Amino acid sequence: MTVDDGPSAPTTDPVAEFASSLRRLRLDAGNPTFESMERRSGRSRASLNGAGKGRKFPTWDVTRDFVAACGGDLAEWRQRWQAARDAQSHIPQQGDGKPSPYRGLEPYGRDDADLFFGRERLVARLTELTARARFTVVLGASGSGKSSLLRAGFIPRVRNTEGERPSVVRTLKPGATPLTGNRTRLRPSERPGDTLLVVDQFEELFTVCRDPAEREDFVEALLAAREPDSRLRVVVALRSDFFGRFTQHAGLAQAYQESHVLVGPMNREELRETRTVVEALVAARLLILDEDDEVDLAHEALLTSWPRLREWIDAEHERLRVHRRLVDAAHEWHALDHAPDALYRGSRLDTAQEVFPPAERPAQLTPLERDFLTASEHRRSRGKRRRQAVTCALAALTLIATGTAGVALQQRSTARAERTTAVFQQTLSQADLARDHNRPLAARLDVAALSLDNDPGVATRLSGDTGAVLGSPLRGHRGIVPATAFAPDGNLLASAGHDGTVRLWDTRDPRRARETGTALNGFPAVPESLAFAPRGHLLTVGLRNGQVVRYDVTDPRRPRTLGTPLPAHQGAVGAVRLSPDGRLMATAGDDGDLRVWDITAPARPHSPRPRADRPRRDRPRRRPMTTCGGPPTTARAGCTPASASRTPRSTPGCEPCPGTGWKESMMHAQIPGRPAPPS
Repeated sequence: MTVDDGPSAPTTDPVAEFASSLRRLRLDAGNPTFESMERRSGRSRASLNGAGKGRKFPTWDVTRDFVAACGGDLAEWRQRWQAARDAQSHIPQQGDGKPSPYRGLEPYGRDDADLFFGRERLVARLTELTARARFTVVLGASGSGKSSLLRAGFIPRVRNTEGERPSVVRTLKPGATPLTGNRTRLRPSERPGDTLLVVDQFEELFTVCRDPAEREDFVEALLAAREPDSRLRVVVALRSDFFGRFTQHAGLAQAYQESHVLVGPMNREELRETRTVVEALVAARLLILDEDDEVDLAHEALLTSWPRLREWIDAEHERLRVHRRLVDAAHEWHALDHAPDALYRGSRLDTAQEVFPPAERPAQLTPLERDFLTASEHRRSRGKRRRQAVTCALAALTLIATGTAGVALQQRSTARAERTTAVFQQTLSQADLARDHNRPLAARLDVAALSLDNDPGVATRLSGDTGAVLGSPLRGHRGIVPATAFAPDGNLLASAGHDGTVRLWDTRDPRRARETGTALNGFPAVPESLAFAPRGHLLTVGLRNGQVVRYDVTDPRRPRTLGTPLPAHQGAVGAVRLSPDGRLMATAGDDGDLRVWDITAPARPHSPRPRADRPRRDRPRRRPMTTCGGPPTTARAGCTPASASRTPRSTPGCEPCPGTGWKESMMHAQIPGRPAPPS
């Protein structure tokens, strides 16, 4: 026959299973370090690490911070934590059907007042302060029993107190939106009498609420209860490790000084009051009381099946391990004459601070151990301040360097602009002084000033210089000079005359241009057009009889004829142009034809394509030019002003000037592979 002793213990350990799920959450979040999780949540690395190891079941506060640091869903994990807590807190029902008087990890509630013992003096003290002050603070370490004191001791007491009992008692937790989520609960009830508002886990205001404005407004709403005409009385429960942030608010600090209760460990008298609880446990056959009033466990299974007892044992073992390491480290530090390198740092210091909070050290640690922990904390603070100072110094130096560089660049740009302006003004002044006695020099100075500053006034001055001779005339031709051409580097000028010659001029010194050698002559007809190759080594001459002659002018003093005259047109060759790469030559003749020639081998040119369509144009009307443009030295022969309306492309070392070649209507010649000029 099988006897049912009640629900069996779970087959799996809910604490280990819950810790495993926390570790999986951390891995799914990218496995962040506990240091980064500490920065995000404000929870110490030791607490977060302990929650993941599963040595003991974590509180919801630690679980919430762990989940938030890993980006988990708080609502989902609240349910999972609740389910794990229920499984972990399960204790078999006794044979008489009465529930266990032990509440597991849950704090005692309003319905557990008959099970709550040992805090009668604190309950009485809190009741007395609340009747006298409108804002009271209950301060204690985590797990000290603040929530049980309020819910199972204080609230039932004030409800049963004769006389000035509150008309309504409300309890709340701040949460993420303390003001907007509890706005109606912060207002006094319409019933006669005061409304008592109990705010449990007040530290959520700093850990869960991320909105400073929301936090400030909630605090001000609570502090309004201190006004004499207020019908609200407030009691807040705060963890002692958040006391520093609590007192940063002047109003809360003053309220604490006026009325507060400290919840510490139970003394001997309070422990005696818990005898009723022991008797209940004995009656439940969880403990055995012998004739000498010594208490022992009823069965070893309680060590694993009783969650709170197992948690106490694990916590004590952990505390003893931390304490042993602390003792060894403190004595080593003392033996090394307080060497800074022997102090705690990192996770060891975090663990020691959590196990031995400053308020509990006098009762648990020796003076040497306290001094060791204090020195370790001071060293960490100094290091943090040094790092902050270095960071600020580097930021300041970066700003100073950036500002200095910006100022230097600005000053350099300003100095350069001022220097250019000064040179520009000086050039214009010198041009004005030279205009009356040396007009060509004045024109050249105006051109130089225009290159410094594209000022409209200088352009107007240049329009007045039109027609000025920018150098001494080059004498040599007899008769009209129909064409001139500069080599690309501007150091060589070719001029064609109706006297049947082509002359080459050395223009490297514009003021003293001179002929390079004997004039080219012996042409079968009068030269009409000239063009240099892009590299300046080839000169092409278009003749009146339609032929084109090529010369190698690599040595201008001894030019060489290349091949035989090329019969290009039936009339005069009025224009010759070479492509930028020097491989093609285009010729335009009075016969109305435009031809393109391959001159890759200059001595043997040939036409690679059929003759181009005749462009629409008026037949050229030959008129003698006025001047031939180019660098400061200019070829000049008896001229008329008919060609003054045409302006050629400028060449290196010179500015545009009127007239080169014949005056004729617009004709566009397109070199194959190059875009046509705009019409």
